[in-house]
Amino acid sequence: MRYERGNTLVVTRVAGFAFYEGPDVFNNLEIGAKLELLAQPDNPYDANAVSVSFEGRRIGFIPRSDNRKVSKFLYFGHGDILEAVINRITPDAEPEHQVGIVIRIKDVREDPFLSDPESKKQIKIAITAKGDESDDSYEFEKEVCSSIIRRLMG
Repeated sequence: MRYERGNTLVVTRVAGFAFYEGPDVFNNLEIGAKLELLAQPDNPYDANAVSVSFEGRRIGFIPRSDNRKVSKFLYFGHGDILEAVINRITPDAEPEHQVGIVIRIKDVREDPFLSDPESKKQIKIAITAKGDESDDSYEFEKEVCSSIIRRLMG
Protein backbone atom coordinates (compact mmCIF):
# COMPACT_ATOMS: atom_id res chain seq x y z
CA MET A 1 0.00 0.00 0.00
CA ARG A 2 1.36 3.42 -1.01
CA TYR A 3 1.59 6.23 1.54
CA GLU A 4 -0.66 9.17 0.70
CA ARG A 5 0.30 12.42 2.38
CA GLY A 6 -2.47 14.55 3.88
CA ASN A 7 -3.42 17.95 2.54
CA THR A 8 -4.16 19.61 5.91
CA LEU A 9 -2.13 22.77 6.40
CA VAL A 10 -3.54 24.08 9.70
CA VAL A 11 -6.17 23.01 12.23
CA THR A 12 -7.03 25.92 14.51
CA ARG A 13 -9.79 28.11 15.93
CA VAL A 14 -11.25 31.52 15.12
CA ALA A 15 -9.64 34.16 17.36
CA GLY A 16 -11.57 37.32 18.20
CA PHE A 17 -14.88 35.64 17.42
CA ALA A 18 -16.85 37.71 19.98
CA PHE A 19 -15.37 41.01 18.76
CA TYR A 20 -16.43 40.76 15.12
CA GLU A 21 -19.58 39.41 13.48
CA GLY A 22 -19.19 35.89 14.87
CA PRO A 23 -22.05 36.12 17.37
CA ASP A 24 -24.32 37.59 14.66
CA VAL A 25 -23.85 34.60 12.32
CA PHE A 26 -23.28 31.86 14.91
CA ASN A 27 -26.69 30.21 14.34
CA ASN A 28 -25.97 30.00 10.58
CA LEU A 29 -22.63 28.21 10.99
CA GLU A 30 -22.39 24.48 10.38
CA ILE A 31 -19.69 21.85 10.08
CA GLY A 32 -18.23 21.90 6.58
CA ALA A 33 -19.26 25.50 5.83
CA LYS A 34 -16.75 27.26 3.59
CA LEU A 35 -14.87 30.25 4.94
CA GLU A 36 -12.99 33.04 3.20
CA LEU A 37 -9.45 33.95 4.19
CA LEU A 38 -7.82 37.33 3.58
CA ALA A 39 -4.25 38.36 4.34
CA GLN A 40 -4.02 41.56 6.39
CA PRO A 41 -0.33 42.57 5.92
CA ASP A 42 -1.05 46.14 7.09
CA ASN A 43 -2.51 44.97 10.41
CA PRO A 44 -0.74 47.07 13.08
CA TYR A 45 -0.71 44.19 15.57
CA ASP A 46 0.44 41.31 13.35
CA ALA A 47 1.92 41.53 9.83
CA ASN A 48 0.91 37.88 9.28
CA ALA A 49 -2.73 38.49 10.26
CA VAL A 50 -5.34 36.51 8.30
CA SER A 51 -8.99 37.40 8.67
CA VAL A 52 -11.69 34.72 8.53
CA SER A 53 -15.09 35.50 7.01
CA PHE A 54 -18.33 33.60 6.60
CA GLU A 55 -20.58 34.67 3.72
CA GLY A 56 -18.72 37.97 3.47
CA ARG A 57 -18.90 38.79 7.18
CA ARG A 58 -15.70 38.85 9.24
CA ILE A 59 -15.95 36.47 12.16
CA GLY A 60 -12.37 36.80 13.43
CA PHE A 61 -8.78 35.90 12.65
CA ILE A 62 -6.51 32.89 12.55
CA PRO A 63 -4.58 33.00 15.85
CA ARG A 64 -1.09 34.50 15.63
CA SER A 65 0.41 31.14 16.63
CA ASP A 66 -1.08 29.45 13.53
CA ASN A 67 -1.14 32.11 10.79
CA ARG A 68 2.38 32.23 9.32
CA LYS A 69 2.02 29.53 6.64
CA VAL A 70 -1.46 30.63 5.57
CA SER A 71 -0.42 34.29 5.48
CA LYS A 72 2.52 33.50 3.22
CA PHE A 73 0.33 31.63 0.69
CA LEU A 74 -2.21 34.47 0.66
CA TYR A 75 0.37 37.26 0.52
CA PHE A 76 2.04 35.79 -2.56
CA GLY A 77 -1.29 35.31 -4.36
CA HIS A 78 -1.81 31.59 -3.85
CA GLY A 79 -5.05 31.78 -1.87
CA ASP A 80 -6.83 29.90 -4.64
CA ILE A 81 -5.06 26.69 -3.62
CA LEU A 82 -6.38 26.87 -0.06
CA GLU A 83 -9.78 25.88 1.26
CA ALA A 84 -10.97 26.70 4.76
CA VAL A 85 -13.97 25.01 6.39
CA ILE A 86 -15.52 24.79 9.81
CA ASN A 87 -14.61 21.51 11.49
CA ARG A 88 -15.93 22.14 15.01
CA ILE A 89 -18.71 24.14 16.65
CA THR A 90 -18.86 24.13 20.45
CA PRO A 91 -21.72 26.39 21.57
CA ASP A 92 -21.00 26.01 25.30
CA ALA A 93 -17.32 26.98 25.04
CA GLU A 94 -16.04 30.50 25.59
CA PRO A 95 -16.28 32.52 22.32
CA GLU A 96 -12.55 32.21 21.56
CA HIS A 97 -12.96 28.43 21.34
CA GLN A 98 -16.46 28.06 19.90
CA VAL A 99 -15.49 27.62 16.24
CA GLY A 100 -12.72 25.40 14.93
CA ILE A 101 -11.47 25.48 11.35
CA VAL A 102 -9.30 23.38 9.11
CA ILE A 103 -7.32 24.85 6.24
CA ARG A 104 -6.31 22.45 3.51
CA ILE A 105 -4.34 22.63 0.30
CA LYS A 106 -6.72 21.83 -2.57
CA ASP A 107 -5.90 18.59 -4.37
CA VAL A 108 -5.81 19.47 -8.06
CA ARG A 109 -4.06 16.35 -9.25
CA GLU A 110 -5.71 14.61 -12.16
CA ASP A 111 -9.03 13.03 -11.27
CA PRO A 112 -8.71 9.19 -11.45
CA PHE A 113 -11.97 9.15 -13.44
CA LEU A 114 -10.33 11.24 -16.16
CA SER A 115 -7.32 8.92 -16.29
CA ASP A 116 -9.50 6.12 -17.62
CA PRO A 117 -9.45 6.10 -21.48
CA GLU A 118 -13.11 5.00 -21.67
CA SER A 119 -14.15 7.90 -19.44
CA LYS A 120 -12.25 10.33 -21.67
CA LYS A 121 -14.00 8.89 -24.70
CA GLN A 122 -17.43 9.36 -23.09
CA ILE A 123 -16.58 12.94 -22.10
CA LYS A 124 -15.41 13.69 -25.65
CA ILE A 125 -18.68 12.33 -27.08
CA ALA A 126 -20.75 14.34 -24.60
CA ILE A 127 -18.85 17.57 -25.20
CA THR A 128 -18.81 17.34 -29.01
CA ALA A 129 -22.54 16.54 -29.08
CA LYS A 130 -23.23 19.84 -27.25
CA GLY A 131 -24.13 22.89 -29.30
CA ASP A 132 -26.46 24.10 -31.98
CA GLU A 133 -24.85 25.61 -35.08
CA SER A 134 -27.70 28.12 -35.43
CA ASP A 135 -26.91 29.55 -31.98
CA ASP A 136 -24.55 32.58 -31.92
CA SER A 137 -22.53 31.06 -29.06
CA TYR A 138 -21.89 27.82 -30.97
CA GLU A 139 -18.38 28.78 -32.22
CA PHE A 140 -17.33 29.93 -28.75
CA GLU A 141 -18.66 26.73 -27.13
CA LYS A 142 -16.99 24.67 -29.86
CA GLU A 143 -13.61 26.31 -29.13
CA VAL A 144 -13.98 25.86 -25.35
CA CYS A 145 -14.97 22.21 -25.82
CA SER A 146 -12.02 21.64 -28.18
CA SER A 147 -9.67 23.10 -25.61
CA ILE A 148 -11.07 20.81 -22.89
CA ILE A 149 -10.80 17.78 -25.16
CA ARG A 150 -7.16 18.59 -26.01
CA ARG A 151 -6.33 18.78 -22.29
CA LEU A 152 -8.18 15.56 -21.49
CA MET A 153 -6.73 13.59 -24.35
CA GLY A 154 -3.22 14.70 -23.44
